[in-house]
Amino acid sequence: MNDKIKQLLENAEQSDAIAKNKWHIENREQLREERKQKLKELMEKDKQKTAVEWQFEQLFNSFEKFNNGEYTFDEYLKRNLEIREQAKEMEKEQIAKAFDDGDYNYHYSRKTGDDFEDGKEYYQEVYG
Repeated sequence: MNDKIKQLLENAEQSDAIAKNKWHIENREQLREERKQKLKELMEKDKQKTAVEWQFEQLFNSFEKFNNGEYTFDEYLKRNLEIREQAKEMEKEQIAKAFDDGDYNYHYSRKTGDDFEDGKEYYQEVYG
């Protein structure tokens, strides 16, 4: 390649880089909003289910299996009792965790670092 072509390619690459930077500067707010939305989506996926939510899903799945003939009536009842006991255990663990988080973490958000106003705000962050 001759020197003139090399120079033109370098100039084109520099122009592309400048255009990309200019676009990023002009669209900074849009990019920031997109990143916030992605973070929000990730945080939503990370939320824990309450024992009630988990139990509802499990009971619904159990009913579907019974309805589709995968469970007999006796299996369906047995599974529902197992689900109930597991949900009760989950609820105990969640209550203990809430106490521990409050006792040892002094009621502050792990995401923002700000103090929680009350238990409802704590619940919203953890279980949403």
